[in-house]
Amino acid sequence: MKYCKYIFICFFLFWCLQVGLCNCAYAQQSIAVSGKTTISQSLRKNIINVTFQTVKINRGHNIAALYYLPPDGFDACSIVVKLDISVNGKKVFVPWSVFGDLIDPHSAYIEYKKGTYILSIGGGDASEAYHMKVYFNKRTVFRRVVYNLEFDDSMKLPVEDDHYWLREM
Repeated sequence: MKYCKYIFICFFLFWCLQVGLCNCAYAQQSIAVSGKTTISQSLRKNIINVTFQTVKINRGHNIAALYYLPPDGFDACSIVVKLDISVNGKKVFVPWSVFGDLIDPHSAYIEYKKGTYILSIGGGDASEAYHMKVYFNKRTVFRRVVYNLEFDDSMKLPVEDDHYWLREM
């Protein structure tokens, strides 16, 4: 009987450790409304750094508000003006179209699945809420998938699936 309790406790502690490590690996980090936010993650013996540069714009404050703010309802929003990704200190090529239309990003995390790094970004609000996944390797971003979070089953089918190629010259 003592051995059964001992085995159960060991198994339970091992399970708690595994669950705890998995949750820590992909912990979401908040993105600043305005300013720089850097997310660092060590995955597969590589150090991934992602830096967001965001700016808050107000209606009537500058010309960008005409593009980013809808005609009704919003007086201000946060936009991403720069997104830098590096793997082990080497910059990854990030096309502007990967981040150029991101409005009000709230949080992000980095994960590794099937040989690919994935930057997951959540943002927006209500019917404008989105979840975006940016797929990249050590050289370039090669895919961006956007999901609209207005409906419960929205993570099943993307509203946008963009692919990028880095051509050698």
